[in-house]
Amino acid sequence: YATLSHSWGDPSHRPLTTTDQTLPRRQHGIEDEELPQTFRQAVHVCREIGIEYLWIDSLCIIQEQESQEDWAKEAPRMGLVYGNSRLTISAAAATNSTEGFFLERLGLVSWFCPVILFGQACYLSRYPTQEEQHNGDPGDLDWASNGLVLRGWILQEQVLSCRSIIFSKKGLIWRCPTLSTNEKYPLGIPHVPNISVDNHRLLHCIINDRMPFVPRDIEIDIYTSWYRIVEDFTSRNLTYEEDRLPAIAGIAKRFGETANDSYHAGLWRRDMVLGLLWHATGGSPIITNKSARAPSWSWASI
Repeated sequence: YATLSHSWGDPSHRPLTTTDQTLPRRQHGIEDEELPQTFRQAVHVCREIGIEYLWIDSLCIIQEQESQEDWAKEAPRMGLVYGNSRLTISAAAATNSTEGFFLERLGLVSWFCPVILFGQACYLSRYPTQEEQHNGDPGDLDWASNGLVLRGWILQEQVLSCRSIIFSKKGLIWRCPTLSTNEKYPLGIPHVPNISVDNHRLLHCIINDRMPFVPRDIEIDIYTSWYRIVEDFTSRNLTYEEDRLPAIAGIAKRFGETANDSYHAGLWRRDMVLGLLWHATGGSPIITNKSARAPSWSWASI
């Protein structure tokens, strides 16, 4: 199955959902014309690459329940849902479910076509030369410029997904543990140090057992990776502040299993002393968030 990573948008563009009232109808199927554009295009991607099932949060988790019973059961499992999917389709170009993410291609604008002279011969290169690859910003087709990455829930979808195909406003991007590529750099995006991206990759490798071993003497680096992820997460937006801990619970669960450590409201028992040294930056007055449902000593309380 594939998973869809998408922005719900503002309340006026609320995506198609499953509720207690619509559940019986949903279990019999959903007509194509009933799906909003973003969902319909995600179905098209799945059909084109031969994936039979698609998981969409607003349809696969019952919404608007007074008891929030289904949400309480499924929210902690979202890390497993994204971590075990064959592919995550990221609709980064769409700000809501009605816009769709199939945009007009940039065409040849994204391709270098250098002329290389060797003696009397002349060659045209379809791909950028090694020298030209490092000119300009290799991430200019990346999805950092898209609003989707500002959502708190999206972080664990980024970190836990084994493979992602990202439809950004500037082009198509592929990401997996071994390669990041886009239309400008089809053979691989040149490595440019980026704290956020590098920590996503490191944490993905740690929690998915993609490192041969994690020596005891670099344990501090594991926890540092967690703190960098927390910094990224707390800079993002959440519609409901009470989701502050649930929205990162999937990453925490996988991290705890790998580190063999116990998790306490955003901090780790074996690194509790360092974890308690967190502080807020930005200059704004610090206000305790009572709806966050976290103890005052946790970063999740503000």
